[in-house]
This record gives sequence, C-alpha cells and structure tokens, in this order.
Amino acid sequence: MEQNPFLPAESLIPQRLRMRLIDWVKGPTQKSLQAETTVTEAWPLNKDGKVSSLICVELVAQAICALSTWRRGEGARPRIGLLVGVKEGGFLLLQHPVTTRLFIQIDELYHVGDYAVFQGKVSSESTLFCKAIIQVMEPEEEVLPNLITSQRIDSREESEGEWRAMMSRNVALVTGGSRGIGRAICLELAKSGSYVVVNFRSNKKAAEETMELIHQAGGMGRQSVSMSPTSSDRQNIEALLTRHEAIDILVNNAGEAADSLFALMSLENGRRC
Repeated sequence: MEQNPFLPAESLIPQRLRMRLIDWVKGPTQKSLQAETTVTEAWPLNKDGKVSSLICVELVAQAICALSTWRRGEGARPRIGLLVGVKEGGFLLLQHPVTTRLFIQIDELYHVGDYAVFQGKVSSESTLFCKAIIQVMEPEEEVLPNLITSQRIDSREESEGEWRAMMSRNVALVTGGSRGIGRAICLELAKSGSYVVVNFRSNKKAAEETMELIHQAGGMGRQSVSMSPTSSDRQNIEALLTRHEAIDILVNNAGEAADSLFALMSLENGRRC
C-alpha cells in the first residue's frame, strides 16, 4: 500500500461510535505505526473531564488493529478477531484531561505464526504517559465471530435448561386462567415445566378446556380452583396450600371493570376489582 502522511483511522479499525478512539494513522511500515488522537468527553472512562490512563491500553490495541489492516493491502477491511492481552504495563500519569492531544507509537518485537508481541507507547508532544507490552493473536480466518455465536447458542441452551429445571419445581396459580390472556399464560408456564393451577370465577368449562390444552401440550395442570369471597372457595385455597406447601408463582391476571368513586364503591365490586 502506498504510504501517505496521514490515513484516516476509521477505515483501518473495526471500532465504531464512542469506542473509535484513534483519529489518524501515519508512517505505517510492516513492523511499526504511529497514530494520533484527541481526548474527548465522549470517551469511555471519562469522569469530571478526565479520562483514566487505562484507556492507553485500548489506544495501543487499536493502533495494532490499524497496522494489521494496513499490512493486508489496499482495499482490506478491518476485521473482528484480534485477541489482545497485556504482558506488561506502566502508567506515568493516572488521568488525561479532555482535549489532550495523544500520540501512539507501536513497534512489533517479534512474530511467530498467528502470535505477535508489540511495544506500545502513548505520549503527548513532550511527556510519556504509558508504555506497554501487548501480545496479540490474529487468526487467518475470522473465527471469533463464529466462536461468539457458538458460545451465545450454548449459553442460551444452558440458560433455557436451567430455567426449565427451576420452573419444573414450581407451582403456579394464574387467576382468570380459563380464557384469553390468562389461558395463554397458563400454557406458557406449563411449557416451562410448572405445575399450573387454573383459577376461574364462574366458567368451569372454560377452565377445564384450558387444562385439556395443557395436557395436550405435555404440561402439568391437573387442577382448577374457583376463587370468590365465599368460605368454600377459601377452603379450596387452603387445601391447595396443604397439598403443595406453597404457591411459587402467582399471576394476578383476573380483573373486572366496576368503575366508581372509591368512597362510593360497594364491598362486592371492590372485591371483584
């Protein structure tokens, strides 16, 4: 690639938005590169107008990314897959004020296969701020995105398995579970492995239909419970608690509109709401 005094870093590094810290690259060779940037308020680790010196490690890493892209030739695109680790690091200043102009210099110390070690320095025009030894793994293929996708799938499957194992030990009571939204909630809880108690107020047939749908889907929902302010229904709830020891999940789905001023609302309507 033909050398230019300055190259825009955006085309050489994968970082975007507030994580794109380097502005310009200059003097790239096969083993070294210089970069420049200015500290802004948008940078990470900014507190009260000063950025932590830990950001210097990221600046060196982004400079290495830029050199990697430049070495692959004209038209090469920055790629995700560069694995970076810090071997040594020294910080001579704890913070960098916003608007500070920074200069980054990286030099490759040695390179074996996909593994390389760089020395990086971050300074102002007159003061050295940070000196670090960075080790880098850069696979020829972009294996990291595939690895991340695989880990996400494995993690999701593991989480779903743990969720089902946890839910299978639960007893769930869904009020107004015989129809509509309540029925849908009952079915989803049953699919997750919960023992579902389908609550209804008056439509026992609809509650039994919900339980049948649960059974057809392979779930557990062998009980329906009526709930109203009568003593017999309270006895049903007490019997339920005796049988299962506890209700782990309570979904208050049931509700009826009985609009009135609270002071004028009857006890019956208050209980229904």
